Amino acid sequence: MLALPGVAQPLSSPEDLWRAIAALSAGQLHTIIDLDHAAPGPTGDLDSFRRRIAGVFGNVAGFAPAPPPEPIVRAMWEKYRG
Repeated sequence: MLALPGVAQPLSSPEDLWRAIAALSAGQLHTIIDLDHAAPGPTGDLDSFRRRIAGVFGNVAGFAPAPPPEPIVRAMWEKYRG
């Protein structure tokens, strides 16, 4: 199991991982997502943002690629846009 700084318990599922990623600040999300040159396309709408985060974070910590749950995507999108 993976333990991220600031996360109280080890991560045991892809959803736990997405929740930890969603807890990043808006600045941290921009740094990670905007500087990832391997992820093509703009992040000007929710669908392109969803594809970008799936590409950037999709196989972190060796979890099988799993899309983030929709409420988590929307929370991250709102934070990212803010």
